Amino acid sequence: MSKVQTSYQEALRITESKYVQGFVQIQLDQTLTIPSTTAEWISLYNPNSVNAPGGGAAFISGSGDATTGAIGVTSSGDFPATSAVILDLPAYHTLNATTTTIVPQTNL
Repeated sequence: MSKVQTSYQEALRITESKYVQGFVQIQLDQTLTIPSTTAEWISLYNPNSVNAPGGGAAFISGSGDATTGAIGVTSSGDFPATSAVILDLPAYHTLNATTTTIVPQTNL
């Protein structure tokens, strides 16, 4: 379960960092490199395709999976105005289920 919690916290950090990076890219008139789909965010969180403790992908589209420990990911909108990423920590073993929505405006 610590693996799931650590992966969740790292995904939160990565998302916040990417949003800050996006604002810097806008200020410097650079090409934006912010993921625009759920699949792109999942690839960013799990570039080595690490498995969840109970098997299968560590990050999945939609809701988290309490059986495998997979963290759910849903993205929507366009950066920076309407972009949002929802991370869903499943109630895997002794973990409490938690859903967090990250939006760019909270990172200024």
